Amino acid sequence: MCLVAFAFGVSKDYPLIFATNRDELHARPTSGAKWWEDHEHILGGRDLLAGGTWLAIDQIGRLAAVTNIPSNQDAIFEKSRGHLVRDYLIGQSPIDQFISTLDDGGGYAPYNLLLFNGFNMHYSSNKAPEKLLPPGTYAISNAPMGTRWPKIHYAESIVRSALTSATPEKDLFEMLENQDPQSLEENSLDYDDRQSRTFINNKLFGTRSSTVIVISGAGEVNFIERLYDSDGRRLEENKHRFNLGS
Repeated sequence: MCLVAFAFGVSKDYPLIFATNRDELHARPTSGAKWWEDHEHILGGRDLLAGGTWLAIDQIGRLAAVTNIPSNQDAIFEKSRGHLVRDYLIGQSPIDQFISTLDDGGGYAPYNLLLFNGFNMHYSSNKAPEKLLPPGTYAISNAPMGTRWPKIHYAESIVRSALTSATPEKDLFEMLENQDPQSLEENSLDYDDRQSRTFINNKLFGTRSSTVIVISGAGEVNFIERLYDSDGRRLEENKHRFNLGS
């Protein structure tokens, strides 16, 4: 399944802004973001190999997203992590009840999972404690929440700024498409590309898509997805606007 990094925040003007890059093998079959034919209330991309997704939202504003945490290459797991997102949005269970069904991870490889019910954001992982996230600004990548990587620090700062912008989408896409390595001034540690760059340009495994979701105080959802080829060039842009509950 995919590797993803995401950042999000809330303010009095925006109940939620969410920005994410999906980093994946370019050869993995994928569908761009659209309303699902088998579950028409869900909007998101689709992993055509395992049937799950890395990010999706439904018509009432519930959202789910997953990132992978690297694990033993030889380990075998029963389920695709993309099913976590799919199963939450297909069902009607409250977040706490859904998380309780996962037990110790439910046969999934290590993951970070974000679940939003339209009001509250919950973090769940089979490698870190579950927590309700109070309103604020957060960024998570392919390590347990709270891990300080340069691109995490960079993403948090951009999201914090975007929350006060009349056009947060512009700032968020500039962050997602930035290929420059970021650094942490307080230390001189060496970080690899996946820890320091928000956009990975690699012909085999790299950033396949960038997605920004902005929910306004009036309940309007602006969902924008950009798709890229193996040279990091933009292929197309998918835009969806809808009002919550419509």
